Amino acid sequence: MRFRNIFDCRNLDYTICMKASVKLRYFLYFFLITFSSNKTFSQCFEIESILVAACIPASGTEGFNEMVRFKVGSAPINVSTLNVNWPAQIWQGLAQNATTAANVVAINAQIALVGGCGQVREPVGGVIPANATVILITSYNFTVSANIFGAISQDIYILFQDNASQTGGHFGNYNVTPGMRTLTMSLGSCSDTVSYERSLLVDTTGTPGSAPGATVNFTPSGTATYTNPGCVAPVEVFSVEAGTTPVSACPGTTIAIAGSAVGYTTVGWTVPSGSFSTPNLLNTNYTLPASATGSIVLTLTATNPCGTSITDNVTVNVSPSATPTFNPVAPICAGDALAPLPANSTNGIAGAWSPSTNNTGTTTYTFTPNVGQCAVSASLIITVNAITVPTFNPIVVCSGATVSPLPTTSLNGISGFWSPAFNNTTTATYTFVPSSGTCVSSTTLTVNVNAASTVPT
Repeated sequence: MRFRNIFDCRNLDYTICMKASVKLRYFLYFFLITFSSNKTFSQCFEIESILVAACIPASGTEGFNEMVRFKVGSAPINVSTLNVNWPAQIWQGLAQNATTAANVVAINAQIALVGGCGQVREPVGGVIPANATVILITSYNFTVSANIFGAISQDIYILFQDNASQTGGHFGNYNVTPGMRTLTMSLGSCSDTVSYERSLLVDTTGTPGSAPGATVNFTPSGTATYTNPGCVAPVEVFSVEAGTTPVSACPGTTIAIAGSAVGYTTVGWTVPSGSFSTPNLLNTNYTLPASATGSIVLTLTATNPCGTSITDNVTVNVSPSATPTFNPVAPICAGDALAPLPANSTNGIAGAWSPSTNNTGTTTYTFTPNVGQCAVSASLIITVNAITVPTFNPIVVCSGATVSPLPTTSLNGISGFWSPAFNNTTTATYTFVPSSGTCVSSTTLTVNVNAASTVPT
């Protein structure tokens, strides 16, 4: 970095003036170096993603098919000074020729075929505009069909390394033995460096392991996350995912549904029966019909800025509902003790009863299963019989008169016995104790004994 003399010393003391000028130049130099090192991306570029384990043709030329995605900062860049320090190979410079032009045509045809409205472009005069997304491919001899770009909806700039012989990989694929791999890219005075741990690379199920498609994404601070979308370029490929596995749910229940999509402008859920709380959001709640059986297919449709729509399905398997069963409760008499109803059915369903038990009248009780069980409500009737009171005709006798014994069967057909023994000389109250029938009570009968009548004279 060079500075011209910013002081005009012609009309000042030359020695003092020059000393001040030198001090100011050193101050500005320190300031600019410090500012530049702290603001690299805002002025230059940022590495966003690495396709580490590229999908390759039968020839096994992985070194021709790896890719790096980076983002240009707030000002255009000229890639003529680009230098890449690969973890495993030597930088060969860039190529832009008839072969790279043919590759661009082939990629754009592939993009259009699947409904994309974006294109890949080579820079004109080496200049890439501000805020552009750029893909750097490790060779101009790469295989277009190996790692597809998909239905992209924005233009992406593409660069090809001038590599015709390095067939070995430029990175480090999965290895159970931990090992960091570092990529550094520079453009003039700007540079960016990212690192990843090769033992954390994953397969398409998200499990650490060796598989084509292993990709590492980086945050602006350089934090790495590991994914494997399969044989695709590290770009936002237009895609939609309704769910990866079938979901099980009970009839009438509400379940959370989480979809995902990339490169979309709108999404929408549809289903033959049931309802969504927010059908135009990726994450929503779905309520099954109360009468649902078998399975239900939920469809998620995504539309990109090009107007192209794609769909994906997830299946909800409807778990059959069980009906709680209970042993019958024998009828009781009004006022008898009534045991609490069981909190678990005989077929293992937990729940709660309503209303509270009532030992004064016949009541129907409803059992509501606890949440999370595929079970419907059930009811149980407990019969409460009213108490029957024996009835008798009143009895009046004269003192000392001979009378029949008190009746042992009431007028309403209840048999029993009396106590105490009948006394025909005085008025007394007798208790009738039933000896047959259910839900009957004892009763009393007062027998009035009148004094003997006066003998007529």
